[in-house]
Amino acid sequence: MDLLPLLRTNLLTMLVLMAFSILLTNGSPWGSAFGLLIAYGWVYAVHRCIHLLPTAGPLSYLNPHVLFHHRHDKDLPRWLELAIETANDLWMNLSLLVVQWLLGVSLVPTSVVVFHAIAYTSVHIINYSLVGSPTHTHHHRHMTTNYGPDTLDHLFGTSKDGVWEDLTPITLNACGAAIATLGVKQMVGWKD
Repeated sequence: MDLLPLLRTNLLTMLVLMAFSILLTNGSPWGSAFGLLIAYGWVYAVHRCIHLLPTAGPLSYLNPHVLFHHRHDKDLPRWLELAIETANDLWMNLSLLVVQWLLGVSLVPTSVVVFHAIAYTSVHIINYSLVGSPTHTHHHRHMTTNYGPDTLDHLFGTSKDGVWEDLTPITLNACGAAIATLGVKQMVGWKD
């Protein structure tokens, strides 16, 4: 894998995500960075698994992501489809907290999971679904490609066209997600 295009298109965003993960946890830079990598891998794996669930018949209702978001014949109002997809995106990420709780482990700090959940969801809903993105469009045309995050698509061979997505614009999403995470953390009062 050629890392130069990755660094050219993603270095700033990766540094911002890492910096916010560290600042939000007040913890070990290595632990926060490791946690962010696990959160990245978690959402990639969950997204891939969601596309393995049934897409027809009564069990298809267990898969709102494909049932509503990937349908070409959208019979829901756009706002409702995006609301369902927002809930789905948040669940895809926050389910990591549930799994950690069930297993009695805490590999990824809660702040990192929440931060990644909000950042991921805002990118998917705002940048990809409302504004539009060739990478996301490819995913809808070829549902076994471009699961995101883009780095993992390249690492696992699921990038549709091999082009590195420029993630610089999502730096704004990361800033908003950090502020939102800090607000939720202060409201709920969890400790990392």
